[in-house]
Amino acid sequence: MVLIISCLYVMAFGVEYLPYTHVPAFDIVAGIASTGMWQYMVSILGSLTVIGLFKILYDRIDGHRWRHGFCKLFEYLGLFSMEIYIIHIFLVIKLPQVGDWIISQHPALTVLLQFAYSLAITCIAVAGSVVIGRLIHKEKHISALLFGTKISK
Repeated sequence: MVLIISCLYVMAFGVEYLPYTHVPAFDIVAGIASTGMWQYMVSILGSLTVIGLFKILYDRIDGHRWRHGFCKLFEYLGLFSMEIYIIHIFLVIKLPQVGDWIISQHPALTVLLQFAYSLAITCIAVAGSVVIGRLIHKEKHISALLFGTKISK
């Protein structure tokens, strides 16, 4: 199932961002893309791909030592989910020069570079959100205003 979703994601991404010659398998995806639904389709399929890959990875590392660390990382990030949701939008930057450079590469490499770029920006935004959130929590009134934490008397 993850493989099918991943293939659909790559096809949807390719229809929008990569120049391609007529490929019959792309006709359905191209038809959906022409309706403006491609934005939603790429987002949903990308999310499902990541969730599926994490599920496969989680099942494969069953019993390994570093599974504990992997789970602890996500448990720690879960403590700051509200902070990440609120703050990350200010840390995600759009760099048109990088996007233009990625698009100018070989089509097969473009998807991999886009994934690596998105992963790097995501890691920076999440780490920055956690650090900023922890700093904001030091000031109780601002923390209560932004994150709804209770002010102890």
